[in-house]
Amino acid sequence: MRSVRFPSLAAVVAAAGIGLAGCASSPPATEAESSPPAAESSGRSGAAATIQQAAQRTESEQTARIRLEAAISANDQEMTTTGEAIVDFDNGAAEGSITADVSGQTQTMSIRQVDGTTYLQMPAVADKWITSPTAIPGITDTDPATLFQNFDNVADFAEVGPEDVEGVATTHYSGSLDLASALSASGLSGADKKQAEQELAKVKGKAPIDVWVDDEGRIIKLVQSVTVDNGDGGLATQSSSVLFTDFGVAVDVSAPDPADIVDPGQLGSDLGAPPGN
Repeated sequence: MRSVRFPSLAAVVAAAGIGLAGCASSPPATEAESSPPAAESSGRSGAAATIQQAAQRTESEQTARIRLEAAISANDQEMTTTGEAIVDFDNGAAEGSITADVSGQTQTMSIRQVDGTTYLQMPAVADKWITSPTAIPGITDTDPATLFQNFDNVADFAEVGPEDVEGVATTHYSGSLDLASALSASGLSGADKKQAEQELAKVKGKAPIDVWVDDEGRIIKLVQSVTVDNGDGGLATQSSSVLFTDFGVAVDVSAPDPADIVDPGQLGSDLGAPPGN
């Protein structure tokens, strides 16, 4: 079996808003920023304006339960991730669990995010916690109001029609992102822009995106995908599906006891192997 070379899409995600790009710890929007411009004046289609308004309406609920399903496939191998968490859109607090399966090897982790720091608890550290250098995509980096912040003039949304999503009546919208336009509008510069351009060069075509909005104007489901050159003549596809439920759920998350947090750099030696192995 050939080894998987899963692509690094972080720069593209950051630039284009795909993969649930957002920053739960971002400062609250001002009144002017939180009021969506009219579709006629923004140049967006009516459907695109509706989606951006739905993102802001969803954030106004302040909290929700989020269920994630994601996959990256390449070279006939696949890495899948499933997770569920309660999330506070205002301060970024989150608590839940996530399970990753890479070619049949499965690992489940508990997750917490408090004051911008993500903590992971996994079998390798028993009942201890380690800090994560990055947020957990789709779980601890989810702020609905920023999901579509880069979509002006880069999303060709159209209404598909009414659909039921796990018993909730919704309207389905479908479209795609022009990632090159999103990058141009992202405001990135210097090394960040160069990295994003390098990743963008690997992308094949546009990035499909589907959104389901309920009768109260809230995002209930979001599905996205992108296909890239895997670097060895093959293609890799990253896809994700996020479901929002239980709006207004109580979120009361605290950081682990400092005595229960171990240094990730010492993790290898704690397991009887040199760090980094």
